Amino acid sequence: MVCTNIVYVLFLSFAAYMCDLRSQRIPNVLIMMGYVTGFMYVIYEKGPPGIPEAIISLLWPILLLYVLFRMRAMGAGDIKLLSVISTFLDFHNMLTVIYLSLLTGAVVGLIRMVTGGYTGAYLKNFHLYLQTVITGKKIIAYQSIGKGNGVLHFAGCIFAAVAMLFLWEVLCSYGSIWDFGL
Repeated sequence: MVCTNIVYVLFLSFAAYMCDLRSQRIPNVLIMMGYVTGFMYVIYEKGPPGIPEAIISLLWPILLLYVLFRMRAMGAGDIKLLSVISTFLDFHNMLTVIYLSLLTGAVVGLIRMVTGGYTGAYLKNFHLYLQTVITGKKIIAYQSIGKGNGVLHFAGCIFAAVAMLFLWEVLCSYGSIWDFGL
């Protein structure tokens, strides 16, 4: 059967995506509610000895994605959301969510770049950014070109990744698609 933690994470990531669409922010209240319920979940599942593991679970996505934050390729709210999700999922599933969300963001960005006719300009801008970072030997914020062209609501990519994980869990728990009677 599908784990309750994945269902909770699905609803949490959807709520974060809706907030991100509305105000381009993920409220800290939602993040704090996620951390509190995440710790309650860990204590319920593993008891108080699971608390250090939960702390490590919430810290490693922040440390892993910090460089993307420094480049302004990912917002703080997105990283905090992934940190919250990490308290509910095991390491493998969390890596899957991070990978799928980054892949989804790359595909969506590529589609927007190609269909908007910005491919050459974006590639030139990225080349200049890489040149500046390499010669300056310092990570700086990436400056997107065009007004509004670079905005990607990454919480939507996170929600899509969690939905893919949820779908995978559902399909695995039923054995095959044939068990659905399709």
